[in-house]
Amino acid sequence: MSDLRITAADTEPGTLVWCGPTHHPEFRDAFQFCRPRVAQLAVRCDATELISRPAGLVRAIVFARVHRSPIAASVIESIIARYPDADRVALLSSLCDGESRTGEPWPSVRPIRFSRWRDQLPPILIPCGLKPEARIQVSSLIIVADRYETAEPYLDLAKTVGRIGIWQKRYQPAAARNFEQVLWDESVARPARSAQWQALIRPDAADRRPKRHVWLVTQPTANELEIARDGGIGFVLTKPIVDPSILV
Repeated sequence: MSDLRITAADTEPGTLVWCGPTHHPEFRDAFQFCRPRVAQLAVRCDATELISRPAGLVRAIVFARVHRSPIAASVIESIIARYPDADRVALLSSLCDGESRTGEPWPSVRPIRFSRWRDQLPPILIPCGLKPEARIQVSSLIIVADRYETAEPYLDLAKTVGRIGIWQKRYQPAAARNFEQVLWDESVARPARSAQWQALIRPDAADRRPKRHVWLVTQPTANELEIARDGGIGFVLTKPIVDPSILV
């Protein structure tokens, strides 16, 4: 007979450890998302404090990295030894851009640029008690881009999940009445002021179907993200997009 035993520790949500600043403008949104959604949260100022003040039942560790400063091999080895089953990721600020090519990425820690946390961080938090939120399902979308070749990869991605997509070089509200989502590529939607975003989106008064406006951009700053949301952008996706389901 098998001697397999399932304990409470195996089935109960574990602890998320957040190492680093919680109010930094590039990490604040991610931290505010995590705090009410995980079962247990332990905050440490840095990786060294995590060693001196260990947490229990750790399932995931998020390092909020403001700078490219390297980590001592002994520190990361101690963390791995103490939490061998914990998923380890680093949220990287804009000051860390390009580190994979010209710097020293932290070993055994998966990097995530801060602007990509919305589509990459939630799956990591599920063992810590996060309940996946229902996504707004859309059946049709418009890609607004400078050329068809720019829009084509996203049209193909939408097709893989059974969605109807068309391309527009310039947004035409009257022609968009039967569509639920508008994806604005950075080739036509550059960082702008809030009023400029509002003018760009310009809802059609005769359209009674609410639109979800999404900005597709490569490396936005925290300020650009905030202004886009204030201007009417409901969601921002950072390129490159790998998972087609996040389009819808």
